[in-house]
Amino acid sequence: MMKTLVKFGCQTLLLVGILAGCEEKYDLSTLPKQGKLEADTSYKQVSPAFVGFDGPQDVMIGIDQLLYVADTRANRVVMMNLAGAQLSARYILHPVSLAQDTRLDLLIGGEIVASNGDTVAALFRIHLVSTSPDSAHRLDLARIDTVWKELARPQRRFPGITALPDNDWLVVRTGPDNSSFNDPDARVLLFNKDDVFVTPLSEFATGTGTGITNINFPTSIASFPGVKDFVLAQSS
Repeated sequence: MMKTLVKFGCQTLLLVGILAGCEEKYDLSTLPKQGKLEADTSYKQVSPAFVGFDGPQDVMIGIDQLLYVADTRANRVVMMNLAGAQLSARYILHPVSLAQDTRLDLLIGGEIVASNGDTVAALFRIHLVSTSPDSAHRLDLARIDTVWKELARPQRRFPGITALPDNDWLVVRTGPDNSSFNDPDARVLLFNKDDVFVTPLSEFATGTGTGITNINFPTSIASFPGVKDFVLAQSS
C-alpha cells in the first residue's frame, strides 16, 4: 500500500490511502502533549548564519549526515558539514531539488542547455561512493549521470524529488500546460533504483478539480524512512 500526505495550497494537510483504506483507529494517547507556542512559527536560528548562497531553493541533511544546498542562482550544489564548513561543490544549472538514496547517491532536479539552445529540465545522479579515495564523497570529482531530459517540453521543471527505502525514487514535475490527458505537465513520476522510468503515478489526477487526488501545481515531495509513504505539496 502506498499512502500520500497531500498539501493543497498553504492551508490543508490531508492523508490519502491510495490502494487501501485504514481500518484501525490511531491511538491519540501516543501523540506528544501540546505545549504553549509563543508564535505560529518556532525555530532556532543558526548562529553564525550560513552565508554565501544566491537564491537557494532546496536544502537537505543527507543520510550521510552532511548538509546539501541547491544554490539555484549560483548554478551549483554545495556539500557542507553540520558546522557550516563547505566541503565541495558541483556545477549544476539551476538546481532546485535534492534527495539522497541509501547508496548515498545524490538525486538532483536541475536544467541543461539542449543542442538547439533551449534550457530544459533534467534529472541527475551523482555517485558519491567511490573506490578511489581521491573522488569519494567529493561533489567536484564524483561521477555524474544525466538520467532524464525534458527535450520536447522545455517549460517543464522538477521542483521536488525523493528516494524511497528500496532506492526507487519519485519526482514531481510541473509546467504551464495540463491540457493533455495522456501527458500533462503536472505529474508524479516513478523511477526504479537503476534510473529507469517506470510510470507516472496513476492515483493522481492532473487538473483543477477539487478532489483529494487532484494535482495542478505540485511544488515538492518528501518520503519517510522504512515505508513507501510520502508527502506531496502543491501551490494553489
